Amino acid sequence: MPDSLVKQPLIVPSVLPADFARIGEEVRELCAAGVDRIQWDVMDGVFVPNLTFGPMVCQALRKHAARADGTQVPIDVHLMVEPVDALIPMFAKAGDRAQRLAIFLALSRDWLQRATQLGLRTAAVVPDCLLLDAPADARVQISECDGRLLA
Repeated sequence: MPDSLVKQPLIVPSVLPADFARIGEEVRELCAAGVDRIQWDVMDGVFVPNLTFGPMVCQALRKHAARADGTQVPIDVHLMVEPVDALIPMFAKAGDRAQRLAIFLALSRDWLQRATQLGLRTAAVVPDCLLLDAPADARVQISECDGRLLA
């Protein structure tokens, strides 16, 4: 494979296993350890059985996602919710323009356009079993995203 096609993997830990009583401190520890991004797994109890946190928690913890030199660590928000379209603007407002939104392609047909209009970077969540065998319209969406998240 040509070197131009090989990308360096990023270290993007999820905050889901964190101690929620001290989550701000744990986010700061992740940033101090040198992570590339932090992933927020947002679940609604419908699309997946767990219920996690919403845009207000992400907004409140945004200030903790910084390196020692003060630079912000980008936030990835992985939405596992239904309906997803209504939450996209809420998470755009909760973060900043460097935030990346990751959504399962099957949840919404309009999410990519909606997210990019709000200035968000995007990632398609693709089950690894479908990556090479995805339908044509899904492959187009995947190619238009800033990144991919294999599930």
